[in-house]
Amino acid sequence: STRLLTKHQLKNYQNIAKNYQEGRTIVDCYPAHIQVVLDYKCNLNCSHCFQFVGRNSTRDYGLQIMHMPDFTEFLQHADTLDIIGGEATLLKSYSYIMDLVQYIPNLQMSLTTNGHFLEKKVVPHIERFQNLIVSVDGITPETYAKMRPSPSGKYDFGNLCSELEKLKIAKRDKNIFTSMTFVVCEKNYREMIDFVYFAAQYEFNQINIV
Repeated sequence: STRLLTKHQLKNYQNIAKNYQEGRTIVDCYPAHIQVVLDYKCNLNCSHCFQFVGRNSTRDYGLQIMHMPDFTEFLQHADTLDIIGGEATLLKSYSYIMDLVQYIPNLQMSLTTNGHFLEKKVVPHIERFQNLIVSVDGITPETYAKMRPSPSGKYDFGNLCSELEKLKIAKRDKNIFTSMTFVVCEKNYREMIDFVYFAAQYEFNQINIV
């Protein structure tokens, strides 16, 4: 559907075009797309994850970003905001940013998550997101445990499926595009075909095989 830009967004796109046409390397415009890595904290211990530094940190570096004096100004001029982690939904900064964007309704939003906190942290904001990416990497309990081990033992394949079912119900008739990601390696490549059916079972719009 057609979406009207705010005056801030329209002016910023005009400035972006002007900077491009003039070939500037130092620009005087805001970014149209903002990707925020809130922190690397995570509830899983995936061996193939490259964002492992600070995975068990008790600090929330995203709060430093949220409290930057010009962060809200950047969001007001941006078209899209992409939130990633670690597992972003674990963080206080995630809750902070979800409160903040209530006042910027025209900002398009995307979230990447491992799917274990969908009911509590994503479903309440389901109408705020346009894109949701859930990383899975295994569609049997055994393979999932190898690919995405949970140090606490709480966040296993059964918990994931329960959360995905709640998301499936919540997103019906909502304007949200969902995709499921599968990182292929020797531990899970035999499940690639069944992964397609697994994503369809939970009514995902797209699969991403990496």
